[in-house]
Amino acid sequence: KLNCLKWYYLNNLYWSPSEFNFVLFSLPLHISKQINKTIITSLERIGPHNIDIISTIIGSLLGDGHLEKRNRGIGTRMKFEQSNKNVEYLMWFHSYLSTRGYCNINKPELKKRIRKNGEIYFHYSINTYTFSSFNWIHDMFYMCPEGKYVKIIPNNIEQYLTPLALAIWFMDDGSKLKKGAKIATNCFTYKELSQLCEILKNKFNLTVTIHSGGKNKGYTLYVSSQSMSTFSNIVKPYTHSSLHHLLSDNLIPVKNNKKENINHFKLDPWFITGFSDAEASFHISILNSNKSKIGWISRLKFCIHLHVKDLSLLKSIQHYFGNVGKISTNNKTCIYVVNKIEDILLKIIPHFSSYKLHSRKEKDFLLFKMASDLINLKAHNNYEGLKKLIAIKASSNKGLSPLQKSSFPDVEAYPVKINNPLNIENGEWLAGFTSGEGNFQVSITQANKLKIGRQVLLKFRIAQHIKDRELLQLIIDYLKCGRIEMHLKIACYYTVTGLSDINKFILPFYQKYQIRGVKSNDFNDFKLIASLMDKNLHLTEEGLNQINEIKSKMNSLRIME
Repeated sequence: KLNCLKWYYLNNLYWSPSEFNFVLFSLPLHISKQINKTIITSLERIGPHNIDIISTIIGSLLGDGHLEKRNRGIGTRMKFEQSNKNVEYLMWFHSYLSTRGYCNINKPELKKRIRKNGEIYFHYSINTYTFSSFNWIHDMFYMCPEGKYVKIIPNNIEQYLTPLALAIWFMDDGSKLKKGAKIATNCFTYKELSQLCEILKNKFNLTVTIHSGGKNKGYTLYVSSQSMSTFSNIVKPYTHSSLHHLLSDNLIPVKNNKKENINHFKLDPWFITGFSDAEASFHISILNSNKSKIGWISRLKFCIHLHVKDLSLLKSIQHYFGNVGKISTNNKTCIYVVNKIEDILLKIIPHFSSYKLHSRKEKDFLLFKMASDLINLKAHNNYEGLKKLIAIKASSNKGLSPLQKSSFPDVEAYPVKINNPLNIENGEWLAGFTSGEGNFQVSITQANKLKIGRQVLLKFRIAQHIKDRELLQLIIDYLKCGRIEMHLKIACYYTVTGLSDINKFILPFYQKYQIRGVKSNDFNDFKLIASLMDKNLHLTEEGLNQINEIKSKMNSLRIME
């Protein structure tokens, strides 16, 4: 299957660009030059265009994109423009098109123009190659009533409005609005938008309403707060990460109730650090903003994001930190966020300074700590202080965005050196880490050599990125059992499979240092199955059925009351 959908004609055969480049590099230079001159016309760029490309074009046309007839009507090209504030999405969009042969591989350059009101507008633009096979899309989206093309919403838009098209449309022209979202649709008529709202309701079960943008400003579509969770689930898998903040998760704040404190787990400080090594994140956010005198605003955020099944554990973590921050939930997830600088300085920084992280997150914490000192001194509000903050963020796990890199080209990443731990500090750290990253697995497989024909296998695992392989070795040294297994060159697992090691090392350790949250139920079931195997009940039909019944309710299959 050829990934690229722009084709070349050579000796009556069609070639993908990768194959074509191979031919060019394999031929003598003078022949290569001759072939370069015969790159085909729009008539010969035939496609076929797969559904993802069609969806991308349709979504763009509903947004800011437009099609332009070229070569005296023989072919059509797509033109796309975004402001510099949306540069990460635009660069992704360019990469998506260029790697499939639809446009030049050179990255778009920042341009500026003066608007009618005198405002300087910075923007990037992309033009695709010209394709005669785009003509049908142009004919579908454009009318020419008075000698000038006018973009419309086609009557058959429903069959082309896929989740990807919806996501592209939202990334083009969408924004967050309180608990809902809005999409600018200024160039379309009320009648067209009414039809579109009906399609969105019938096809995606989305409640969308039309609002006037004011006199001569067209209309805007509003996605209701009740539909926002559904909308997010549809488009988020296709949405660039830089725009995820536009999608509301329909999170509902969880109020602190002092009377509930008696029900909280009393968590050990080392458990908090171990669990944070597994699940927490330290965010340094630097956003372009017209509201700031220097054009940028800076924010810090400590957060832990879990499945809603672990809401009670999250409340206990919040209680440990003195009930600072907020917990929000939806029907699937819950998130604990501490973003006030005074709470970060008084609660978060002191804890992780005393009970140090063991994983690569220690580096992120140290950078987070330096950033909090700068923000506390208000240094981020002047250009020199902002540059220091940019240098700190450049060293973090996610680094700088393309816009930040282009805006601060002379800033170098702040050098940070961390001392890797020599050993596991405390059993509670490992209990916390396992509560986040551990997994208790039970499998039943065919075993023809056994009389019963099946065997039960137990496996305990802790997953990590390959960069934290040394940490897994420390766990081997601490628990005195297990091995490291590699996966796809980017992940590794601490793994224990032998029943004797599980009984001798794993079960006694986690009975002493308790796993918290919903995973504790999986540990208890794992322990119960191990006890049945000790009695050889897994070799009987009755015992095997009992184990299978327990297994069927573990891990992701568990239903919480």
